Parts: sequence; structure tokens; C-alpha cells
Amino acid sequence: MAQFLTGSSPNSASYWDTIHDLTGVSALHMNDLAGENVTISTFDSSFDLSHSGITNRVAGSYNFLTNSNDTPPSDSAHTSHGTKTALISLGHDDRLLSPAYKAKLGAYKVLADTSEIIPDGGYVFRDSVDFEKALSKAREHGGNIFSFTTGDGTAWSVGALSDVITDYYRKGTLIVSSASNYGLSGAFRLMNRSTPKCALSVGNYDTANMPAYEVTAVVESGAVRDRIQITYVHGNTPEGSRSLSLSLASIDLCSRLQSTANEAPILPTNTILLLKVSKPGDMECMAKLQWYIDDGAAGFLLWTDSYSQGLINNKYLGKLDKESRNVQAPNLNGRLAGVHPTSGSGPTYDMSLGVHIVAPGTELITGDISGDGYTTVSGTSFASPYIAGLAAQVLGHLGGPDALGPEWPAIVKNRIIHSGTPVLATAKRKRSGSATSIFYEPPWEQGAGVPDGFRAAYTTVDIDAGVLELNDTNYKVTDHVVTFTNSAPTPITLTLDNQIGPGVFSMKDGELLAYDEMELRDDLYAKAEFTNTTFTIPARGKHQITVSFTFPKIERAEFARLPLFGGWITVKEVKKEANKWTIPYFGCAGAMRDLLPISRADIPRLAIARTRYEGIPRFNQKIILRPYASTQRVSDTTSPGNGLYAPVVYLSMGSPLVRVDYVIPSPNVRQAQEAWTYPPQPGHNGFVGNAEGCIRHFADVTYSPSDFNTPRAPLFESEELTGRIAGGTVLGAGEYRLRVMALKITGNVNNEEDWDIWTLPYRIYVVGPEGVEFWNYFGLASWP
Repeated sequence: MAQFLTGSSPNSASYWDTIHDLTGVSALHMNDLAGENVTISTFDSSFDLSHSGITNRVAGSYNFLTNSNDTPPSDSAHTSHGTKTALISLGHDDRLLSPAYKAKLGAYKVLADTSEIIPDGGYVFRDSVDFEKALSKAREHGGNIFSFTTGDGTAWSVGALSDVITDYYRKGTLIVSSASNYGLSGAFRLMNRSTPKCALSVGNYDTANMPAYEVTAVVESGAVRDRIQITYVHGNTPEGSRSLSLSLASIDLCSRLQSTANEAPILPTNTILLLKVSKPGDMECMAKLQWYIDDGAAGFLLWTDSYSQGLINNKYLGKLDKESRNVQAPNLNGRLAGVHPTSGSGPTYDMSLGVHIVAPGTELITGDISGDGYTTVSGTSFASPYIAGLAAQVLGHLGGPDALGPEWPAIVKNRIIHSGTPVLATAKRKRSGSATSIFYEPPWEQGAGVPDGFRAAYTTVDIDAGVLELNDTNYKVTDHVVTFTNSAPTPITLTLDNQIGPGVFSMKDGELLAYDEMELRDDLYAKAEFTNTTFTIPARGKHQITVSFTFPKIERAEFARLPLFGGWITVKEVKKEANKWTIPYFGCAGAMRDLLPISRADIPRLAIARTRYEGIPRFNQKIILRPYASTQRVSDTTSPGNGLYAPVVYLSMGSPLVRVDYVIPSPNVRQAQEAWTYPPQPGHNGFVGNAEGCIRHFADVTYSPSDFNTPRAPLFESEELTGRIAGGTVLGAGEYRLRVMALKITGNVNNEEDWDIWTLPYRIYVVGPEGVEFWNYFGLASWP
């Protein structure tokens, strides 16, 4: 007889209470505030609009990959990221209770699902024009809150696309965005979707609770295998359950043969089977789950080795009967409540905070297209739509955009930020200081902390400054004027304090430190003084105070370690201390302009295009480029493309502008009268021409397609070197070098010292139409 796990009766209330009580969502639900008359526009992959959690609440939809209204997942898709994120915001059925369960959905497919085949690449956000079309369509459908939920690290939020986002914010749209899932490795890079300062950027708070089935195991005799890692259909098991490390006999799903009626296993009612999956990527194997469903199984717990769990195809997971569900929120051993280590971190490369708040985003229940239509999810992709739903609740209570006026996005955004409570650092964080010091997670990792939607909705005090950004020692902003507005018919007296957060030295040897290497310190902080520590705001009146910061003193030699500091200005009502507000702040005690953006750990190099690591030539190797040849190929590699070399440039942090240029063989030899000029001119400072396709602008209105698919992805790896410069002009035959230039953060293009410059140690030879090689330093040869 098969080993099996049986479930008990359903009860999801305890799970949702645990999640929503933390954020004030439960209190808003008790006041019947659930996003009514608000539309949340979600930009993601496909959407199953027939899911019971969305039914009859779709304001509009559009598929920008096919230019149609058809948004359902394709037959080749195994999961639907868009369905999962949308239901986090507003899903509601017998199993889901999302914050804005009365809100409407705008569903916009702008990228392909995992495993979905899209002929043209599957990503609509190629440039600002496409992006603007998507946002415009959402506005046509009445979208109030735009939820950007993919959580990937890309550079679309800088340059022109940032301007588009900001424009829609000013038109009256609240922007809620994921802060990526790259943890500290995303700091200071060109990949944070929260880069537009108007966006409300959300990190992932791990509640340490997991939805679970309450199960009991019945173990028969047979071959025993110790400590099997189990992958569950949905959720996990409560703390202390033996099924977290069961020793059970193996029943391999993939080895089962079709049973006859007499041979079919006899399964008790509501049985959930425990099955081994020896071939998790095999569709025929996974299809055999249907046989067990036909035999009466209510669902499955599947196990395989830990390296193969991600290969299990969810499409064929069996459906669980309602009577076998019991959703709980146990706190599991080994997990600590706090900011999740993978939650995207600030600051951004242009010294914005980067993360404004954190919200539940680990092991949340939501809907999907596989299995029984539900799953659990983790990541900022799901923390941010949770806040989009909470924002819809707040907006609904305040009467909607018409009642608040054109400034409503800033009002709602700031109220949510100011309702936050900072989160303590987990025990896993390294720390340095007094044994009595209380350490919090830094504000650039959590913003104001976990918000309270109830306080955000019902506060009578509005603060115009969402966050206070102090910049670095070269551009420091020490004085900030903050305006408090009291909408109550009676005066209110407030008191201010400086809640000091931890400081960190965040770099070593030119590279950002990892999560488990970075040490929180209690001796790296700013002092804050107020024009009034206690003050009274008149009824329906305003009051301004000035906050003056004193930067911590750091020796110049320590600037290269990138010293960051921050904390929170806390505001409390004198008569009711439970009424409180939080304003996060941060700054850099060093100089960003002193840091070198080009990585010294992964130095610039050549490699076969699109491979990063194939065909890397030896330093000082002679590289031949034949722009006049009918075909060029330097390698017989099976890699995509023509097998040509491409520059591979890793950055240790962000840069407003990066380029690769052809220069003369001795580019550092300069005539005495030559001055630095930008843009570079042929014949000056060794410059010949920009390698075709090898320039990226990230800080101005020029948008270039992103090479930043992850924080560590290199620039230009797909730009084949063909002997042509920008505009397609062929280089004159001769010898050249390649020079990489990256503008330092806060740098000025007109100052040579503000550039990080690296000349690659390869000899580049361009061959003319007759196979001729000759010296031609400056001119672009004209051939008959």
C-alpha cells in the first residue's frame, strides 16, 4: 500500500490574520475598506482572468506582445507570473483574502511567461515609446495605481523610461514597484526599477510564517531513504512536523505503469499522496499524476533531490478537494522574521534611497494556472502588489483621486511610508559595537520598515517629505525643511527624535560586500538637530521645522570603503504616543566620485560575443578585424552569432555613462597642448572612434537597450567588433587599442578625473580591402 499524507478540514482565517494584522490591512477590512472604486493596473506576463479570485472585476486588459486583448497563458506556459501578482493585490475567493479584494484589475501583458514561446522576444519595454503605450492603455481603462511587479533587475527605469514613469506620476498615478530580488548585490547598480524618485519601492519582509497543510504520515514497511527533501504542491508543514525530514519508502511516480481496475490502489477519502519524482522535467512522467487522480487522490506531495525541485512541471499537479485543505501560518524553525536577504537593496547609483518600505512577500498564498489553481510565492514581485492593494485601501478611504486633488499620489505614497515601523536586524547580520546597542536593518534596505495601512488611512497629519536624502560629502544636503499639515479641527502637539540606524563600510577592494560580510556598526551615524523638538500645529493649519544633520567624520583614506549611514526621524503625538510617523534618511560619509565603477575583480576583456567566458584571448594577443570580408569569424565555437569578439565590461557599481572606443596604440601619449574634451574628438587624447554599439547612457534622455539583466551582467557582450565605429563607418587599416571609459557617480563628463579609464591589453589590427595592414592613427581611410 502506498504511503500517504491525509489532510484535515479547511481553515484559512488564521493565516490571513497573521499576515494582515501586521500591516493594518485587517483593521481596514473591518471598516469595509477593500479598494472599492480603485483600479490597480498590473504590468506583467499573462493573466488568467477566469480565476475565481478575479471574476467580474476586470476593468481592462491588453497583450502588447500580440497587440490583442488576449492575455491568458499560452499552452506552453507552466506558470503565470501575472496571475500570481494580480491576485496578491486583489484576489478574493474561499481561499484568498487580498488587501484590495473589491478593487478592479487592469491586466497588461508586457513580457512572456516562463517557458512561453514568443517569436519576437517577448518583452515590450524595449524603448520609451512602447513603454508609454502600455501606460497610456492603462490610463484609458481607468488605472489609478500602476503595479510594476516583475522584480527583475534591468535598467529600464533610468534615462527616458524614468521620465515616462515620472510624467504619469505627475498626471495622477501612484507608481508601486518591486525593488528586485538581488539583495545587497543590487545596490548602486543600474538595475533598480525604483530608480524614478516618484516610485514607491517595496522590499520583501519575511514574516517567518508559511501557509501549510496540517498532515499526518502513515509509513508502511519497505526500502528506507533518510532525510528526503520534499517539494510540496502548496505550502509547507507546521513546525515540528516529522514530514520536514521524513524517512519513507520510495514510490516513484515515473516508474508506475497504467493500472487495471483490479490493480488500482485503494485510497482513503481526501488522501494526499507522497510520491518520488525521479524525472522531474519529464512531461510523460508528470502526466501520470492524472492516473492517481482517477484513483481518488485529492492531491500530492512530491519529492526529489534538492537540485531538481525547480524542474518539477506544475502543469499536471493534482487538484486538492476543498475538504482536504487546512491553511495555517506556523512559524518554522530556521527562519527569522525580518527583511529577506534577497530583498533588493538601495541606494541607487544616483544616491536615492532605493527602498521605501518592506511588506510581506515570502511564502504568500496566491493563485496560478497549475495544480489546483493556487500556490505559494516569494520575492519582491509579490511584496509590491501587496502594497498596491494596501494603497488602494488607503485611497478608497480618502475618497479617491477626485477628493484629494492632483497631488493625491504623493499624499498616499508619503502616508504609507510614514506609517512604517523600522525592522530589527536579524541574528544573522554581523555587527560591531556595544553589547547594549539595538541594531536595525539599514534604512536603504528597508526604508521606513513595515507600514500600517490603518494609520496611513486615518492619520490627520501629512508630512511633505517622504524621505530625506543627504547625498555624500561632496554634495551633502545637511538642512531639510519639513512641512507638517494638520487636517483635524483641533490643534495637535508633536515631538521629534532621531532614531539612529546602523552604519556600514559597504565596499572592500573596490567591490560591494556580500550580505554575510557586511558589518553593521553603531559608531557611524549622523547627529540631527531640530528648530523645534516639540511644536503644536494649529487646527487645519501647517508648521515647518528644519532638520539639520551633522555627517559622521571619516578619514579620507576610508572613503574607498563606501561608508553609509542613516536612520529615522520619528514623530509622535504628545498626548497619544501610539500616533506616530517615521521619516527615513540616509547619506554617504565618503565621496562617490572617488570610487571606481569599472570592476577590478572581473576586469574588462574580450570574449566571443554573447558568451562572456568563451574564446577569451591572451593579453597582448593580436586580434584581426576584417570589415571588408564577406564573412568574419575568429572562432569555430558553436556559440550564437558569428563567433566574433565582443568587449565584456563588468561594473562594480552604476555609472551614468559607459563607452568603449577605438584609440591609437599609445593612447596615453598626449601632446602638451591637448586639453580634455567631451565628447571626444578624433585625433585628441588618442581617440579614433566609438566602437559600433558600445555606448550606454543611463542618466539623460537617451535610452539604450539594457544589458543589465542581473546586477553582475556585463555591458556590450553582444556587440561584435567588426572594425566599424558608430554610424557604421569602417576604420582605416592599421593597429588600434580598445579603451573603456565609465563616468563616476556624481561625475562631470568635462572633468578627466571624473572618468574611470581602462585600456584593454589587446592589439587590434584592422585589415583593408586588399588585405593591407598599415598605420593610420587618426584618419578614417578612404578606399578606392
